[in-house]
Amino acid sequence: MVGSKAASVAAAAATGADLEAALMREAKPMLQLEVEGRAKEDDVDVADEAAFAVVEPPVDEDAAAERQAEVGRLLSGFRRHLDDRRSHHLGYPYNLDLDELAQQLSPLFQGLCINNLGDPFIESNYGVHSRPMEVAVLDW
Repeated sequence: MVGSKAASVAAAAATGADLEAALMREAKPMLQLEVEGRAKEDDVDVADEAAFAVVEPPVDEDAAAERQAEVGRLLSGFRRHLDDRRSHHLGYPYNLDLDELAQQLSPLFQGLCINNLGDPFIESNYGVHSRPMEVAVLDW
């Protein structure tokens, strides 16, 4: 059975037929169980081809303009959300207003790419970090 599937896929590739369709057709399980209206094989969902349909942008100019306006509204709303959250942000574990301090510290750290985001008490796989200084600040 496996040999015939491989031969079928190879034939599709050799003849220039839609290889993806041939692979999908041959990959369908021999035995599917219907569970709550969804195809299942060995407790793993079988992908529905319609779930992966590509949605092309609208061709109609009015629809395209409406879609562009909706994207603009979405981005504006997201910006308002971020501005609101920033106005209430207390700085864990980073501070959003470091202009003066940055000028003082820049000679010390110029040219270093230091990852200082995250919890200073949790190890990271990133070796260039400011954790000891962060802990010292918290102890102070």
